[in-house]
Amino acid sequence: QKMTSRLAPAFGNFSAIKHANLLKQNRQLLPNLSQVVIKTSKFGAGQTAGRKFHKNFFPPLKYENPHVVFKAENLSEKISPVLELTYKDGRTKTIDVSNLTDKDIFETVVSNSH
Repeated sequence: QKMTSRLAPAFGNFSAIKHANLLKQNRQLLPNLSQVVIKTSKFGAGQTAGRKFHKNFFPPLKYENPHVVFKAENLSEKISPVLELTYKDGRTKTIDVSNLTDKDIFETVVSNSH
C-alpha cells in the first residue's frame, strides 16, 4: 500500500507532462477566435472531459493566445457540456462535447479556429 500511495501523485504529474508535451509539439495560435467558453454541469455524466480541458489546456492556450478570452462556466443545472466559440467577426459556434475527451475538445478548438 505504501508503494501505491507514493505512485498516485506521480500519475497526476505524468498527465500534466503529457499535455504539456502535446501542446509544445502542437503550438497553437487561434487567429480568428475572440472567445472560447466551456460550459459544464456540476453533476451528471459526460462532464469530466470539459473540466479536464479547462484545467489542462486553458493555461497554455491563454499563454499562446493573449487576444482570446477563455471562460469556464460550471453550472448548477444539469446540461450537456458545450463549447462555445466566438469569432472576431461576431459569429458564434456551439459544439456539443459530451462524447469527447479533453484532447478531442482541444483538437475541436484548433480545427474550428481557422
